[in-house]
Amino acid sequence: MTMTEKTRSTTRDLPVDMTPEEIAGVKDRALAELTEILDLQFEAKDVAAGYRARIVIATKELNALRESVASGTAQRSVQCREDFHPAEGVVKVYRLDRNKCFETRPMTAEDRQDDIEDGVEAGRGGK
Repeated sequence: MTMTEKTRSTTRDLPVDMTPEEIAGVKDRALAELTEILDLQFEAKDVAAGYRARIVIATKELNALRESVASGTAQRSVQCREDFHPAEGVVKVYRLDRNKCFETRPMTAEDRQDDIEDGVEAGRGGK
């Protein structure tokens, strides 16, 4: 007599022909996934651009700090005085903490207008 062969029932994922309705459903799901991927890619570019901008700002700050360390100086607001010299056509700018001229620039049209207005005011007993 021969021995009985053992059998058992099981399932496996195997290719199965789909109905036209199932194919349409899969197409819809694929389109939704594609849309999600495109949205994520756009968001990733936007986020990356934000990080790149932050890196540029941080790099500029680092370079300014390095320059301060190397030069032993720092950029700060300092009270200044502008002296107008209409005859020479220049404005001399002095830093008040040292009473030293650090810039001489040509007078602008606005500077000349201010000088004219100041002269008129002075003639009326103003400034």
